Amino acid sequence: MSLKQRLYEMGGHSLSRFLTRSDPIIFMYHRFSANNTPHSVSKALLEEQLAYLSKYKTITSVLAIADTIKDGHNAKSVSAISIDDGYADFFHYAYPVIRKFNLPATFYVTSGFVNGDIWMWYDQVDYLHQKNLDNFVPSSNELLVTYGLKTINSYGELVSQLKSIANSDKLNFIEELSSSLKTPIPEQAPVEYQACNWDQVRELHKNGITIGAHSHTHPILSQCSPNVQNDEIQQSKSILENQLQTEIVDFCYPNGMTCDYTDETIKAVKENGFSYAVAAFTDGITHPDPYQIRRHGGVSSIDEFKNHSSGIEVLSRRARKMKA
Repeated sequence: MSLKQRLYEMGGHSLSRFLTRSDPIIFMYHRFSANNTPHSVSKALLEEQLAYLSKYKTITSVLAIADTIKDGHNAKSVSAISIDDGYADFFHYAYPVIRKFNLPATFYVTSGFVNGDIWMWYDQVDYLHQKNLDNFVPSSNELLVTYGLKTINSYGELVSQLKSIANSDKLNFIEELSSSLKTPIPEQAPVEYQACNWDQVRELHKNGITIGAHSHTHPILSQCSPNVQNDEIQQSKSILENQLQTEIVDFCYPNGMTCDYTDETIKAVKENGFSYAVAAFTDGITHPDPYQIRRHGGVSSIDEFKNHSSGIEVLSRRARKMKA
């Protein structure tokens, strides 16, 4: 019998909430939609999740949780809401729900994305995929071989492969794939991939949404030189502070897995005046470092969300570590 099954038999969510009451649970969102668009959280699902979370947790800011970590203690039964990247669908679909519940949230913005300087590389890959469903995989595989990468069977596998190579190689690959498929990539993101504009970001800030930095162009920072890492971090902070006329102290690592940032990255984040940084994984460890704060996904369904918010997922990961 798995730990999850045992917890359900012994009281389920209530018991796990008690056992993990000193573990702040920070949720991580990316995309939202009016209805059930793939790879997004619908407005109705978000409302159901926040209603559930508000019933059992005190919802605070990520910065407040970071401050308690620095002080060496964790507040009891707290949670936080965070959103990555800067997509416009947050403003249109999620922000009204968060305002309805009068909750704090942190929106980590990729400054070059909102500026219109770039659009996300994985969205460019998805754009090519959607325009070329029949020959996307064969064309990708022909190109992957020349980059010394494994062949793939799906769009998702290609994105995973591309995360493993340097940012310049990744962008070159996408350009070559675009040419191979005879499908030009628009200079500006099509509407389904668009970022917020600065007026929208300012409105969010004005109405209580904390704005954090998420680099300037969203590279995987561990694949960049120390100088490039520092430029990405510094530029995002400078642009956000200029646009919002306020100090920016919240930072989120792009992609955010353990292999996606280094000691050099953490040093640059600290030296550029950020109070903390969040990652994009959870491993059962209770936030050992304010510059490596763990976050939970688990937002694709209400059942998964309940398991994460109650601490069942934390306990399960700890049990697996003990067995390893």
